Amino acid sequence: MLRLHESTNAQLQFLLGSRDYAQQYALLKKALGADIDFFAEPNKYGDTTRWSLENDQVLVNREIRSFSELSDEDKDTIADYIEDKKAAIAPLLAQHPVFEKDYEQLFLVPDESSIKVVRTEMGLQAVLTEWACQSSETTSTIDPVGYTIQRPRKTTALVLIEVFYTDGTPATDKPFFIDYLGRSTQEKTTPEGNYNRGRCKIDSTFTVYEQSETTDQQLHPQTFTVHPEGEYKVYFPFITSGKIKVIDQQDQPVPEVVFNLDLGDAPFSETSNHQGMINLVQIESGKTLQVKEQAYPENQQAYNIQKQGNDFLFKIHRPIKVDKTVKVINQHEEIQIGHPITLRQNDEAQHYTTNESGIVVLESLEVDKTVKIIDQKNPANFIAPLVTEETEEYILKITTPEKRLVTVLLLGYKKEPLPNIPIDFTYQALAQQGAPTTLTTSNGAQPEEQGKCTLPYEDFEDKEKVKALIHLPKTNRKKEVKKDKNGKPKEKLIQKKFTFKAEQQAYTIRLRRRPWWLLLLLLLPLLLLIQCEKEVYVKVLEAGTQTPIAKAQTSFTYQKAALFDFNSGRFFTNDTIPASQKTDTNGVAGYYKLKYTIYSYLFKSASKALVLAYGQNCYGSDTLQPRYHGLQNKDTLVLQLAPAMIPLDFKAVDAEDLEPLPGTKVEIIAEFNGKIYRDTSLTEADGRVIFSRIPRCGQIKRIFASKQDYHPDSLLNRTVDNLLAGTLDSTRRLKLRPMKERIKFEVTNCETKEPIPNAQVNIDFIIRGKKKRINESTNTNGIGKGHYDSAYVNAEFVLEAAKRYYQICGDGRSRAKGIVKNFKDKVIKVCLCPQKLPLELSNCDESNGKRLSGVKNVVIVKRNGRVIRTDTLMSNGNGKFLLSDLRQDDLVTVISYYPPYYKENRTKIKDVKVKDLLEGSPDSRQICLESNRKTLGFTNCDASNNQGLPGVKNIITIKRDGKVIKVDTIVGSIGGRFLLKDVLPEDEVTIIATYPPDYKENNTTVKDQKVKDLLAQGGSVRICLEPDKEPKEPQVNCRAFFTGGLAGGNIEEAGISQIFNIDDASEYVGKGDYPNNKTAFPKAVARSFDGIAIDKNTRVIIYSQPNFQGEILLDKTGPAVINNVIWKNDSRYNKVMNQTFPPALQAIFPPSVREWSSSDMHKWSYGSVKIICKK
Repeated sequence: MLRLHESTNAQLQFLLGSRDYAQQYALLKKALGADIDFFAEPNKYGDTTRWSLENDQVLVNREIRSFSELSDEDKDTIADYIEDKKAAIAPLLAQHPVFEKDYEQLFLVPDESSIKVVRTEMGLQAVLTEWACQSSETTSTIDPVGYTIQRPRKTTALVLIEVFYTDGTPATDKPFFIDYLGRSTQEKTTPEGNYNRGRCKIDSTFTVYEQSETTDQQLHPQTFTVHPEGEYKVYFPFITSGKIKVIDQQDQPVPEVVFNLDLGDAPFSETSNHQGMINLVQIESGKTLQVKEQAYPENQQAYNIQKQGNDFLFKIHRPIKVDKTVKVINQHEEIQIGHPITLRQNDEAQHYTTNESGIVVLESLEVDKTVKIIDQKNPANFIAPLVTEETEEYILKITTPEKRLVTVLLLGYKKEPLPNIPIDFTYQALAQQGAPTTLTTSNGAQPEEQGKCTLPYEDFEDKEKVKALIHLPKTNRKKEVKKDKNGKPKEKLIQKKFTFKAEQQAYTIRLRRRPWWLLLLLLLPLLLLIQCEKEVYVKVLEAGTQTPIAKAQTSFTYQKAALFDFNSGRFFTNDTIPASQKTDTNGVAGYYKLKYTIYSYLFKSASKALVLAYGQNCYGSDTLQPRYHGLQNKDTLVLQLAPAMIPLDFKAVDAEDLEPLPGTKVEIIAEFNGKIYRDTSLTEADGRVIFSRIPRCGQIKRIFASKQDYHPDSLLNRTVDNLLAGTLDSTRRLKLRPMKERIKFEVTNCETKEPIPNAQVNIDFIIRGKKKRINESTNTNGIGKGHYDSAYVNAEFVLEAAKRYYQICGDGRSRAKGIVKNFKDKVIKVCLCPQKLPLELSNCDESNGKRLSGVKNVVIVKRNGRVIRTDTLMSNGNGKFLLSDLRQDDLVTVISYYPPYYKENRTKIKDVKVKDLLEGSPDSRQICLESNRKTLGFTNCDASNNQGLPGVKNIITIKRDGKVIKVDTIVGSIGGRFLLKDVLPEDEVTIIATYPPDYKENNTTVKDQKVKDLLAQGGSVRICLEPDKEPKEPQVNCRAFFTGGLAGGNIEEAGISQIFNIDDASEYVGKGDYPNNKTAFPKAVARSFDGIAIDKNTRVIIYSQPNFQGEILLDKTGPAVINNVIWKNDSRYNKVMNQTFPPALQAIFPPSVREWSSSDMHKWSYGSVKIICKK
């Protein structure tokens, strides 16, 4: 057993009350087994309690250290050990019948010094002394064990858990459970939805979960592994309720409808109640609920579950049946009896036949459905009405074949239609009936409607003869109908006939007179041989001006017929006689001796002559066809020649892109022989216009093209030859320059109506179906206006604005369109909707730039000069916090707090625009806090010489707000320096500096002093200790053995003393300054001073004179044995220098540390001595 610590009972408050701690230890040992080594065994001895390690066999050495004496690395190791032990032990104790209520108190100790550290074969091990105790002298809220576990160390990381619901909203004030290192505790989130778990071991795991209220089963467990700067986001479902109201198409509740519902995990079924309602319970917010009608799966809806307001409407369709009638008529509105039709609805077909009224009754048609009613004889003929509840009759119109008729037209002697004339028709079908059919020709209002009779086509057979007896009234010269004695009209019966052909339906009957003059010709055969001649003149004039045209080419051709041609000896000749002449200066050409016969005059009187004149390139031609025998001798025939006209095309194009311009008005003015020709036309789709009558030899005075919204273009004083010399695009193209206007636009913020400077404006111009994009921007002087100076006045435009941090509004306010000319002198106004912007900011330590988690940030957002919201956000494990739903011009102020360890920062971000933060450097979005934590420097020193004193143990007590928050022990390092870190300016510090037994305790230099006052002293605060020169009782490793004999290892004859065995000639001398050797070791001096044995870590300085004056005779640090040199050669005594001492002494004083004095030690008895002990 190794005693670790002994405490005074009066200084402790025993938290287990009157219970015997030794008995409690026995119960702990039984409950914990080997883990009992974590608790020291308590044993009370009067007013004290001794705390011991029961199992000391596992120790490598028996050195006992306090936690404060450890290096930072060893402190981390012990903190890990304590955390693991507590995690393993706490669950066992929580279920123990004795300790379950107050097991947490077992881990409470008065201060950090109660945690002892020993070294075992497994490494460093912590043992709790003074467990389940608190100090009765000081009041502190610090839990040293918990503080040790939570202290920052390289093996741990801060765990800040962010808890959300599955719909993405923070889970504020949310209770939950966390299982870490096998121990589960119930926790609760902050109003911001966070939970600070503190520091956890890196690579360890923890599980966050909810717990069933009935079974204690874990719900929605989520496990995380701890990493440096890790993010831990937990998502719990938000369980809510809702309801679905089921209605039909008439908004009436529908009960007893079965639905299949699915929230993405386990599908289930529900049935609407008598009110058409389905109550939903235990549904998770953020999920999508799929609802399908079981009988009609195609009828389905999806609903997004919210935290509240889950009142849904499900509309179903219940068929409403009605009866309808359909009437079938033909193109003449005639009802059709027995006509087959088909009704098709819902992919089913039903066949019907119309009744004697041409009607079919259609039963059980579904309202709001489209049905198809089909003509069976012509399936392409159908109607598809939408069924309604109104009373209505459907009409199906069909087309029936028309009856075929035979038309007979009666024409008179002069080919005129004869109306109102009776005609008796006789053909085979009528013969079977035994009587002819008498029809009267029509007498319509129009000539084409007169003189016609119609007969049924079906009555005739192909190629049969049809007889027609015409009852033609007799008329006098006055065209009046003659009457007989009885007053009846006289008639002339005329017999006609024609052959019916199946492919022909129209026939014409014409009345003709008999040729009586043929008889006269038979009486005059001899006159026919008489031959005559005549001369004819042809005069050619210009058609417009009537001026003669000289050198015009003419020709005269006629038919010379003769009963007998004496030159050729032929009978009944009919020869063509051609002749040609050019006109003289008077425009006259003469044709002489044009011969003909009486035969020709009589029998060829209708023959015509062909007279032709044409005027080379510049004129057209003209012809006459007079009856040759109607021309008198020396008759002059006049022909008028119009100027030769040719087509001439032009093309109108846009002067900038050379695209055709349809609809352009083109006017042409030409002149020929003093006559002006004008024409106007519009260009076609390809931009071309053709003027078909342009004088071939004329002068083009002007071609002028004009079009609305274009500047006109023209061609002047061109000849036709010039224009035709090149291609259409090179010589006959008219380029119209488009008129342009300035369009002005203004871009504003849709919400604030404020102008947006430097906004991007995209303008798409649509010109003749082609798009051209122009990019402009509003000005930067704050008025948000801009313009574009070269907009085609007739162009359609679509103008749309864009700007960073803005978006196109869904209601169309960000776009304008129209025609440019309609916006002349107007401002086109569009606006942009501000984007909802996120802004991520971070907190950091100003001294090192490291991120700070858990900082409280008060965020104030102003919009349009008014505070719209104030939020309080905590920085997460990465030191970041997120602002959302911002506008670019919003002003943001952030006040960051982290009391008491940091000063607040309210100046870094103060009324700064969101866009400036987003566009700025990362540093502009980082709010660093100046630490309130201070580091004090101290130096322990020797008050006698003011030199630094290392190894001083400084017990430090820190008070905050009047309460002790920390008690720690720091040992001064080289030069006596040590640091006190992480203290606040208002903290009060008390330091008790101890260096027993060499120095007196200093508890006054720093006592309840504020940190800020200590800092004001500047540099390092010196805490000096007065050397403690008072003699001290000898102690192991701090003592010297003085003897009047020689110092040896065995009890022998007189003159030799065994080291560390007090006899009548020897004594121990402890630490201290002894001004007179006779009082320091009087027994040795009295028997003659001959030997000294100096223990380990002990320094002996002997001066030749009292009061530490004179020569230093000896300055030696043990282990060492010094014997008087005068006995060096005396065999009785010198053997002690080499003999083997007993093992315990031999181990400390082997021969190598034994030596003879430098002089006779008898004389040393009159001086002084200092005995100094080293740690």
